[in-house]
Amino acid sequence: MAFETACYKCGKEAVYKRRVSGENLCRKCFLKSFSEKIVKTISRYKMFERNDSIAVAFSGGRDSATLLHVLVKIEKKFPESEIIALFIDEGIEKYRQNCHEIVEENCKKLGVELVTSSLKELFGITIDEIINQRENLIATTPKKHLTVYSACAYCGILRRKAINLVAREKIQADKIALAHNLDDEAQTILLNILRADIERIAREYRHTARTNPLLVPRVKPFRETPGREIALYAYYKEINYHYTECPYAQEAMREDLKKYLAEMEQKRPGTLYNIIRSGETIAKALQKYPKTTKTLKTCQKCGEPSAKKTCKACETIQQYTAANTQKQQQQIQTEIKLPKREET
Repeated sequence: MAFETACYKCGKEAVYKRRVSGENLCRKCFLKSFSEKIVKTISRYKMFERNDSIAVAFSGGRDSATLLHVLVKIEKKFPESEIIALFIDEGIEKYRQNCHEIVEENCKKLGVELVTSSLKELFGITIDEIINQRENLIATTPKKHLTVYSACAYCGILRRKAINLVAREKIQADKIALAHNLDDEAQTILLNILRADIERIAREYRHTARTNPLLVPRVKPFRETPGREIALYAYYKEINYHYTECPYAQEAMREDLKKYLAEMEQKRPGTLYNIIRSGETIAKALQKYPKTTKTLKTCQKCGEPSAKKTCKACETIQQYTAANTQKQQQQIQTEIKLPKREET
């Protein structure tokens, strides 16, 4: 949709208005401005070194597809660096299969190496299997030991561990690039506040700091870029991505905050930026109080970094296994009690 006002940079017909700054941009100036913003964000937070091996977490969705295209373009200026796409199959039927095809197509087009893995391969379970057992899981696990219920919570726990494991062991990556945008970051900060998780707020802003030799530092080049700008860039650049929403997405509390913040940003432009700046201010203040930052231990089951004796991923797997075993035992008992059918 074109605006009546001209592009503030070149005077051509504007196609996009940044409501926060009041800038009107034509197609060419928007695309250039978009790339420049990403470069500034990378520079501001010192996300990469010149010779980094960068694992881009590529789900096949709009944001991760656009991030891969943008980073490939930017990193051409730094031939010492390396970009590798990392795809994790969570085991969501009729959803991830289509994503994988798009991931392969984009990587082939960009000439980027693709490394794939799955939750089934790494942990022996899938998200579908966990959700199918969820009611039994809740029924068989003491409430004080069960802290996650939504599909997105299970997925987040296992996916984070999977990405770190593959990036470290298969790719030997120096950094993991995530496609979390401005909207995602604002939602995360509010979620952590609502859950009174101040330690997580502080941890989100350590950026490239390697707090543990087993944790590959995660960076977010899109953290100051609105989702609507990513969508427009992908449209103009004709980037192919997976449009279908995850079938479990509506379960997440994040979805409620997403709608609320979108409405707030529409009414009061700049709300999202103010939230992430608040998050940074809170994180800096917390650095003065070491007790608010937990020292990472080693998970007694898998040996990976963990805030507790057992990491959340291992807790989830253990709970699922126990619930699944109990269900199987119940089925066996039911079958034993069934009377034999008389032959006629």
